[in-house]
Amino acid sequence: MNFGLMDRVSGGFFRYGVMWSIKWHSVVAGFVFLTNPLVSELRLTPVSIEAFLASPETESVLEFELEGSSPPQSLQYRIREYDGSERYRSSVAVEDGRISVTLDPRPGYREVYFPLTNQIFGTGEAAGVSGARDLFFGIDAGLSWLAEEDIREALIANLSRGGIGMVRERLDWRALNPRRGNWNWHARETWFHPYPGGYERARMTYGQYDIKVVDPIFHVPDWMRRSQNPFAFPTDLGAMAEGMRTIGSQWSSYHGGIEAWNRPDLDFGRYLPADQYVPLVKAARAGFEQGGVNTPLGGGGFAALNRPYLDLAARNGLLDHVDYVSFRFSGDPVWMEDLVAGIRSWLEDFGYDAMPVWITESGASMAGLEGRPEGQIERVRAMRYVMNAVEAKATGVKGHFPSIYSQPGVSTPHTSMTDEFGVPLRSLIAYFQAVQALSHRTYAGDLNLSPGMLKRVRAFAREGQDTLIVLYNGHPAWTQSVRMPFPVTRARGIDGRELRVTEGRSVTVSDGLIYVWASAADVESFLDNDTRAAALFSQASGRMPERPPVSQIVLQPTPGFGENAFASQVGYFLAAGSNRFLLPVRIHNLGANPVELELEAREASRPGDAVSLGRNRVVVPANSHRDLSFEFSVARLRPTEGTAVVEVVQVADGPTVSPLAVNVLTQGALEEVAGRYEYTQPLVLRDMERRAVLSTTEGVDGATLLVTRDGYLRISAGFSEAGTSALSLDLPIPRNVNWSGVEAVALRIRFERPGLAELGIRTEYGTVHSAVNRMIKRDGEWGVFVFPLDTDHFQGLHGMTGRQADLMRNGLQPLERISLEFIHLDENRSGNVVEIGDVMLLGGRRSSVN
Repeated sequence: MNFGLMDRVSGGFFRYGVMWSIKWHSVVAGFVFLTNPLVSELRLTPVSIEAFLASPETESVLEFELEGSSPPQSLQYRIREYDGSERYRSSVAVEDGRISVTLDPRPGYREVYFPLTNQIFGTGEAAGVSGARDLFFGIDAGLSWLAEEDIREALIANLSRGGIGMVRERLDWRALNPRRGNWNWHARETWFHPYPGGYERARMTYGQYDIKVVDPIFHVPDWMRRSQNPFAFPTDLGAMAEGMRTIGSQWSSYHGGIEAWNRPDLDFGRYLPADQYVPLVKAARAGFEQGGVNTPLGGGGFAALNRPYLDLAARNGLLDHVDYVSFRFSGDPVWMEDLVAGIRSWLEDFGYDAMPVWITESGASMAGLEGRPEGQIERVRAMRYVMNAVEAKATGVKGHFPSIYSQPGVSTPHTSMTDEFGVPLRSLIAYFQAVQALSHRTYAGDLNLSPGMLKRVRAFAREGQDTLIVLYNGHPAWTQSVRMPFPVTRARGIDGRELRVTEGRSVTVSDGLIYVWASAADVESFLDNDTRAAALFSQASGRMPERPPVSQIVLQPTPGFGENAFASQVGYFLAAGSNRFLLPVRIHNLGANPVELELEAREASRPGDAVSLGRNRVVVPANSHRDLSFEFSVARLRPTEGTAVVEVVQVADGPTVSPLAVNVLTQGALEEVAGRYEYTQPLVLRDMERRAVLSTTEGVDGATLLVTRDGYLRISAGFSEAGTSALSLDLPIPRNVNWSGVEAVALRIRFERPGLAELGIRTEYGTVHSAVNRMIKRDGEWGVFVFPLDTDHFQGLHGMTGRQADLMRNGLQPLERISLEFIHLDENRSGNVVEIGDVMLLGGRRSSVN
């Protein structure tokens, strides 16, 4: 199965096709409901979802309405524990179409199962946090577009009772500000769902429950973009600055942060390079400065640790203009440390070692499930949600937001922490227990315990309290006894239920993750605080450098460079045969006074050795913009492995101007690219085609695969919508390939119309997709693209990290196949043709070859 493709099909709310995903899942769930012989026409609906979160030492009274004809006089139910085992059975009388089930007070998750309706409802304790809430613990809620007003307040109340102090929402600027100067603060959400209630009402409700809101802002209205610009980012940065100032001022009392955009390195950035993203961040910062808005400004919501993209963002001044950077994460929690280490390495390279890092989408969805997930799957998800938080806190991450809180009315709870009614699943109760256990605690080190099956043993301290120890083995159904080297004061399961401690020291790691408390004095001598996590935590605790003064001048490369170049995620490719490069730049003056600037374009591929490519003078009136262009011979560029860096900088006295940097990508012939490597092995496409597999998503029609007379692989398909429809081609790798030393895959591809190519590599873990080098072609000419197989290029896009790439490079994990995904990007065409001319494995890169 191609998981990159499945991410688009069944994990739609993360990337594309949300309405289709919801409707399809609902249809399937309805079919299962109607065809299940155990299910009658009767259906239970909770009266109040708040009742399913009990206060400590208070019995739970769960009320339901019973809908359907011929209701029975009584209804049987079963009470199950966290592990799914049955505790007892009973029945309850049906009175006036209602039933009421009472549960004794007890910490931990329990569920009520009704055999007649085949429905399960989870319940648990919400002990909350004493004193101020720990704002590390957030949640990706998105209730502005996922919940109607009649249930939204109850969902928010439950978050507050669980100790959550910050939520991540969504803000579609198109609904909020449809016309210049027209602000509709009570707008209905138009991005995914037309739910009533309004943005402002939702934020006011959060405020009533003492919860701060983090708003990613994206999808700006059309009037902020030029009509000929098909891309996502605004070209009217004056309006962007004014709008950010207005939004920030309007909701300053509710906001805990504002993120400038979401996933700019992927679909919401239209796969454009970072030089087109960063100018809008600069405009947002200028708007905050003008309006005195003190809300933290975040950069990114990045989908992956994509170093080429992030490096270009930093060269364009991203880190000079944000208060924190945010990322997504999904996958095995032990990989969180790798991700944070990679982020810290990037920040350190650009002088911002201690920049706060937030994980604003921490996923644990299980793709492909329908209806309520089976108990074992639920336990895996709960374990991942909680351990992601543990790892984030241990490595110095400042904010953690599991995704996603609730999708009431949608029968796909595998993508949320509640069921279709908003009633808690195991993952929500487990996360609330993590909030209670870990709030205001500091990572103190690891413990090295036997047996070695434990993947992590993290210790967290709080002054004047016992030390908390988190034991993690990653197997929720695997019972494993661990004897602690010191007395244990208490132990709890992942859901907060009390666990038995044998002989005062031995506990069973029954949920994949449990909590143990012990005296701080007893634990201290066993702590190992010389760990990688400790180094990352220390780095995050350092002092931030002073931010440069905010400039009211923003340089923006103009989207659509003409016929001689086209944009990709990593830079601008020259069309075949082009010998000159045109760099158009829009200079935005966001200030109240006119400015005169002298700007220079320079080739800066080699640090400390820049070469001038020309200068321009321009006068920009107040609150206005001017356009100019730099044009130069491609022969003046000095690319390193096909990439040249061009900067536009201020060279005369005047206001401070943050530089603009772009990557110019010069395409060489396949022979030239292969010449950079000691080892090359071409693969025979005709042989690979015999066992190739072509898959498509919804919206792709008539896809065909054939081998041309020239020996090329030719794929043709119709696409109903640009940017969402995709097809995937799996190419088997010959068994005689020697993988030791293979460092990259080179492809020679051409698109008839604009399209994106993404490389995946198939291993025993599934298909891992490259986090970078998503190449866009549109000129109908052949292009040679190199996809490196290294740590920086395969980082966690679909839950995998660079560790697997390292294994592959060392020959320990051979590839089974290459997986190529193609996404149609032409807004005005209904079909596309892709041809693959060559596939070549490369190894032994010659470092001296540029």
